Amino acid sequence: ASMCDDTRATTAKMTDTAASDVPSNPKTRGQPPRSTSKMSMVSHNTMNSKRSNTSRRSIKIDLSTFDENRIEPPFLTSPRSLEACRKQGVLPEELVHKPPSFYGQDKTVTPRVVELRYQTANNARKERLRVCMDTYKDMCAPQPEKKVAAGDGSNTQRTMTVEEEE
Repeated sequence: ASMCDDTRATTAKMTDTAASDVPSNPKTRGQPPRSTSKMSMVSHNTMNSKRSNTSRRSIKIDLSTFDENRIEPPFLTSPRSLEACRKQGVLPEELVHKPPSFYGQDKTVTPRVVELRYQTANNARKERLRVCMDTYKDMCAPQPEKKVAAGDGSNTQRTMTVEEEE
């Protein structure tokens, strides 16, 4: 007997065993059973989405490298940039540029109205970006230190940051 004959015999035994466990279906008779459970598909999709989220998170995007024409999130990933936006009450997606066509999705408005909406929104977006950038730069700037007495009766001095002073 050749190796192919042994393989066929083993496959036939597995098929017979699998067929006895599963109700007979003329279309799938003689084929090994397939696992198409929803749970396996969900876990597979979850694993793939976790991988893609992890790879997205590894990209460092801060306000100094911010691409205002970026279409897909994440728009910002740097903790300081996100904190600067939070302090200003701005969502990162509000800093993304939207083309004039975005404001003309309602076909009943005139091109002049579309242009006015675009100009108004874009100017407001630029101002939000400027304010967030200023806050971000302040957060990234080295904090000045001030020499103060230690306060424990000794003559030693310690440095104090501006935050401690306030």
